Amino acid sequence: MELLRAIERSFAKLHQPNHDELKQVFKELEPWLHQVPSYKSEPEQLAYGRNVLYTSSNVEAIVIYIPGKQSTTIHDHGCSIGLAYLAAGQLINTVYELDQEGYPIEASASSIRERTYFEAPAGQIHQLSNPRREPAISLHVYTPSMSNAKRYAPYSEILDYVI
Repeated sequence: MELLRAIERSFAKLHQPNHDELKQVFKELEPWLHQVPSYKSEPEQLAYGRNVLYTSSNVEAIVIYIPGKQSTTIHDHGCSIGLAYLAAGQLINTVYELDQEGYPIEASASSIRERTYFEAPAGQIHQLSNPRREPAISLHVYTPSMSNAKRYAPYSEILDYVI
């Protein structure tokens, strides 16, 4: 409960924050970040769970729960930027570029360690994957609140569907 109150108090004062301002708010939240795993939601329609903790027109805070050996879809965040804190587990962040036909092609991948922060810059197309058996649980903050986010299907999935 303390985490929810701290999130509401901290994010309510923000208006069009940048990455540095989001980092500052996360620093204010550090005494409560150990509570993030208690706000996880089990997956329902997706391979991962999402629990929206706070939303306004300026900011949206979501707990993402990725079970072992699962991944998010390849996606962007619309016109939003994001900052996340990995509270438990490990993640691989795979960044994609679009080919001439608009299909995602892997451009880079990086490992994210527990209790570290990672950014989602504007326009980034990516996928988060959990390489371990243990779950990965993270707190993501987007500004402005996410809208127009898009999912991408790799060409290999489209080709399999056609054949």
